[in-house]
Amino acid sequence: MFVKSEKVVFDYHVQNELGEIEHTHRALDGVELNIKKGDFVAIIGHNGSGKSTFAKHINALLLPSEGTLYVKEMDTKDDAKLWDIRSSAGMVFQNPDNQIIATIVEEDVAFGPENLGVPSEKIAFHVEKALSTVDMSEYAKHSPNKLSGGQKQRIAIAGVLAMHPECIILDEPTAMLDPSGRSEVLDTIHYLNKEENITIILITHYMEEAVDADYIYVMKDGKISFEGTPKDVFVQVNKMKNVGLDVPQIVELATLLRNEGVSLSKDVLKVNEMVEELCQLKLEN
Repeated sequence: MFVKSEKVVFDYHVQNELGEIEHTHRALDGVELNIKKGDFVAIIGHNGSGKSTFAKHINALLLPSEGTLYVKEMDTKDDAKLWDIRSSAGMVFQNPDNQIIATIVEEDVAFGPENLGVPSEKIAFHVEKALSTVDMSEYAKHSPNKLSGGQKQRIAIAGVLAMHPECIILDEPTAMLDPSGRSEVLDTIHYLNKEENITIILITHYMEEAVDADYIYVMKDGKISFEGTPKDVFVQVNKMKNVGLDVPQIVELATLLRNEGVSLSKDVLKVNEMVEELCQLKLEN
């Protein structure tokens, strides 16, 4: 397994002005999951469900209060493995402005490999390849401040790619983007997974973004509430609503049509699948 979580617990300690712990909030409560190399996994949940807290554990930004999390069989609590873990699993955050630090795009993308000690003569190659992969080569000499939100997020992804990670964790990477920017970033994510065989762990509250995942974990109150393939998860409309989540609009529409007596498969998750089903019904009639 690339990522293996064994009964991971994480407690936030809330302190008063004197530095004394006033109370403890349990953000993760016995989380267990497994992610294989090359998978595209979505972790979904309502705000406060623990999904972003768990994401930070994969990159060892946070460490379990109890339990163990392994990345490539390396324990994230092992200080000696910290650099290897972060080199293997890169992190992309919600706001790209928090991740972009240089005034020129190519310099920003070079920052990661420079810190990894990559020889200077090889850094230019890594930067060029990373920018090409996210289709941003023409902006290499530009200022990130003049780019759109979607372009900035692709630069942030390029910065992670330049460090050659085997896995990228994306913590709600499209939350601050318009539909065009969301589409740009999602196309990039799917390309990296399918063509570059990079393991993708997508934290999101947009159900449409989770539809194309290989597997979905649904979180509530710091626990894995249920899990399965997109078809397994989204067919459980009532269960999704009980954890405070909607289902993709196409699933909602298909459910309404079935309730009105239209014979539609429960596997309908996407627009093209709905069109095929309706066309088939028309042909049969």
